[in-house]
Amino acid sequence: MDIRSVTIKELTDFISADAYSRMEVVPITPERVRSQVQNPHAKPDDDALWNVASNDGRVIGFIGSLPAYDVHNKRRMGWNSCWWIDPERGRELALPLFYKFLSYWDQQVAFADMTPHTYAIINQLGFCHTRAEMLVQSYIRLSGKRILRKTGIAGKVLYPAIITVAFLINSIQQIRMSLITRLDQHLKLEVREHIDDEIYDFIRLHQENDFLQRSQDDFKWIEENPWLVKRSDETEILKNKYPFSYQVLDFGWEWLIAKRGGVITSVMLTSRRDGDLKLLYYFGDQVVDSLRVLKNKIFRDKRIQSVILGHPEMVACRREMRAISLYNRLRTRYVGVSKKILDTFPEDMVIQLGDGDAVFT
Repeated sequence: MDIRSVTIKELTDFISADAYSRMEVVPITPERVRSQVQNPHAKPDDDALWNVASNDGRVIGFIGSLPAYDVHNKRRMGWNSCWWIDPERGRELALPLFYKFLSYWDQQVAFADMTPHTYAIINQLGFCHTRAEMLVQSYIRLSGKRILRKTGIAGKVLYPAIITVAFLINSIQQIRMSLITRLDQHLKLEVREHIDDEIYDFIRLHQENDFLQRSQDDFKWIEENPWLVKRSDETEILKNKYPFSYQVLDFGWEWLIAKRGGVITSVMLTSRRDGDLKLLYYFGDQVVDSLRVLKNKIFRDKRIQSVILGHPEMVACRREMRAISLYNRLRTRYVGVSKKILDTFPEDMVIQLGDGDAVFT
């Protein structure tokens, strides 16, 4: 079976072809194509996707690449973006596809959010520095719909009771948070939809320990090219064909700015996806103040049901979230950087939660 590569400049024609509309499994969505084409670090002839189809035309494996800039060596690099194999017909394709990705970038690659299986494979291959990091998910409000999804038939029977209990608990939570999330007179929260020069000037001074160190153009590109779409009849069809994140009820990015005495002390880029607030990027040196404005934001936005923190400084101060949490869950995140990019992977170097393609989902 031939592994076919699709370049950046070929992506638009690829998803416009009749063959794409007939696919049972699609290797990329139109939104991801638009984003790839607009990527400030991509070149038209870059291979963005490798996929394999069986004799009957069915896609049985694919792997994607997201070009980026390696600030440590002043050259381009690639992030792994999606790696899928048909569990029955594509088992033997996993490593050949992966080697295509590695070969194209001459192993100058990184991984921001691996599955445990991918983490085990990459550890065995030995070309990467890898790390298992802690994530904290704090649950703030109850969602009757989420409980229903997890409880199945029993949940449907008990749904009226579940909704009542969730309403009562959330009401108590709101009163509780109103008493403990107030900001002092010198600490202020500003919420902005888009990056600006003031935000980026602060970021530039506080990203020296970051692995990726995105540019202002990077953040503008991200804001203008979401990969997730609101549910519709059209997206429902594609959702059933694409094996990764695509269709949501609600998604958006916001910049949270903490100011003390009128001076910025932290900048945070957050995403909100169907009730989960994810802290994608944190820049600053006043972690406690940052968590205080974050808690104030959570109190004010009743759509937020849980918060996910991954930055090491935030995780170290996770006790601050207990005051507003129903409960906290610790999770593991797997990251990796090729030894061709870094000779060593310093403990204080941060791969932020939004690095790679994770910022889009």
